[in-house]
Amino acid sequence: MSKDFFTLKNKFLLREKSLRLYETSFPLIAVTGGIGCGKSFFLQKMKERGFFTVSADDLVKEAYQSKEAKKFLEKVGIADFSLLRKFLLFHPDKMEEISQILYRELPALFHEKTYGLKEGSVVVYEIPLLFERKLEEKVDVIIVVSSDLAWQQNVLQNERNIPADEIQRLISLQISLCEKEKRGDFVVRNLKEEDQDIEGKVSEVISLFCG
Repeated sequence: MSKDFFTLKNKFLLREKSLRLYETSFPLIAVTGGIGCGKSFFLQKMKERGFFTVSADDLVKEAYQSKEAKKFLEKVGIADFSLLRKFLLFHPDKMEEISQILYRELPALFHEKTYGLKEGSVVVYEIPLLFERKLEEKVDVIIVVSSDLAWQQNVLQNERNIPADEIQRLISLQISLCEKEKRGDFVVRNLKEEDQDIEGKVSEVISLFCG
């Protein structure tokens, strides 16, 4: 049963507004984990239960429309995003350059998405690189969506058609799933179950963290 909004239990409200990501007044439940593990699927299930959700990947797509990002794309001479991914994976200096450009755009885009949301409402924010970007101290609760390496590789190769060399590079650039699980507040593993089981995980999140 969905609600108009969810609030976070007081004991999990550990962040002052000034310390929270983007200085937002909304409590943040971050959904993170490994690439290809099902973060977006879990986020969708949270949305279906009534949570207000935001995806950093979606915001990044919007951020690529900024003047500064367009200038970067012109400079490297790559407009096709499938080619851009491969280029950035093997040119870490350029990856960091565009990452800095995009991340400067995210606060305004996030505030735009959450404008008008009821005060105190929980925002479930999918942040794939939460730990890699050292953002874990800027959110209230961390949900880690995880799986095993074979599952990741299968999803990336057979569902997303990513070449093997790029898969290896993508995974190597992220903190290990084991380490992410240790650092999370709640772990959802192996999204191979039926939807009903995932619904059960969402119910656990509501019971544990929400008022």
